[in-house]
Amino acid sequence: MVKRNDNEPSMTRDEAAKHVADLNKGHKLDGIYEAHGAKFAVSVSPCSWMYPGYGLQVQYRSEDGRAWGYLNNKPLDQKDASCHDVLDLLTKGLTPGPCKKCKERTFYNPNGNRKTYCEQCFVSMLEARFAEEQEKEAALIAAEDENRKKEGYTHRVSAWIHPPRGDDYQVEFYFKGEPTKKDVEAVLRQEKSKRLDDYKVYTL
Repeated sequence: MVKRNDNEPSMTRDEAAKHVADLNKGHKLDGIYEAHGAKFAVSVSPCSWMYPGYGLQVQYRSEDGRAWGYLNNKPLDQKDASCHDVLDLLTKGLTPGPCKKCKERTFYNPNGNRKTYCEQCFVSMLEARFAEEQEKEAALIAAEDENRKKEGYTHRVSAWIHPPRGDDYQVEFYFKGEPTKKDVEAVLRQEKSKRLDDYKVYTL
């Protein structure tokens, strides 16, 4: 048996093989659609046919790449959906208008997280925010390194913990003297990480 996740029933090997085959061949409704005077590449999300009762969900991308996202019609089963239903999602689910930042024409989903930004501006803002957070984190680590160095520590290990359950997370720990592989692995075992090799050692 192959288990989907903790909340889903198990699948047989034949069912799992069919799902993989479905993923590879795509869906009958995949294609190029025209709405609001623009062309969109549309593909039906795999979850629409992998999970019973999920309903129709499509991923769309405008020809110029400025609009991207998902639209769904939960009450409609993907097996009963037609090209008209997909077009209806694009027509009613997207609102044409200028991007709030660059002012270029885009198509936004009022229920999506892009709001009134085009895809390029949304991604660039995310990247800028991520870079800013990285700079703040680097400054905090540098200050901690200096403090630890004054206490006699010589090395910092930056590691990713891969727990048996839940999301991975990053930790920093310090050593007085260069740590051996066994030293680091011992700490990672204490943290119950499934992986013992996802780390880097830095000299202070």
